[in-house]
Amino acid sequence: MTQDERVNALGMTTEQLSGRSLLIEFSPDEEERFLYPWAPDVDFN
Repeated sequence: MTQDERVNALGMTTEQLSGRSLLIEFSPDEEERFLYPWAPDVDFN
């Protein structure tokens, strides 16, 4: 198996990453997902 065949078999591809932007969207109405249920309470005072 050649290196190129191994790359294709593993699903590795080359793609241009420069020029891309990362956009993260969230809804403030989903408050219950902002914290982990097992995380301890934090006192910010």
